[in-house]
Amino acid sequence: MKTKQLAFLTGFFIASLTAHPIFAGELPERISGVWVGGGLIRKSPGAPSERVRCRFSSKWAKRAATISLRYICLGIDIKFETTGTLKYNQAGQAIAGKLVVVGIGGFRASGKVKGDKVVMNLSGKDKKSGKPVNGTLAIAFKGNKSFRSSLTATDPKTGKRFQAFKASFKR
Repeated sequence: MKTKQLAFLTGFFIASLTAHPIFAGELPERISGVWVGGGLIRKSPGAPSERVRCRFSSKWAKRAATISLRYICLGIDIKFETTGTLKYNQAGQAIAGKLVVVGIGGFRASGKVKGDKVVMNLSGKDKKSGKPVNGTLAIAFKGNKSFRSSLTATDPKTGKRFQAFKASFKR
């Protein structure tokens, strides 16, 4: 998986976990719906950033305790789509599941909700090289209708960590 693809996945995942300030038991309801935003993606350490516009939609299935997600981002040279399902454990304030980046592959995601922030760890493999790819997604909510997110990723070619994605979203 290429770094830009991990960045995309991160953006998708960020959006999938976002809403507004998170309070115990409210994450699924607040994340449900449609979010739009934009930001920057960097394909690799030292590469120039590319501006992207994004749309995130999600639906909460209370009975199954799952959040279904779809995330799409478009830039001049980048187009990506991610879908997935995340389980939400209200008692432990934990989120875990799998995300699939169309044309790239699947990734495991797990994290915790702490106050108005969500921190998620993402892991998978580069589809071409088979090398491990990982990242850390951070989401910070502001007010009731916006959030900021960022992804720090490891470049599978060099092993260097870098900020692959940062964006802001609104309802």
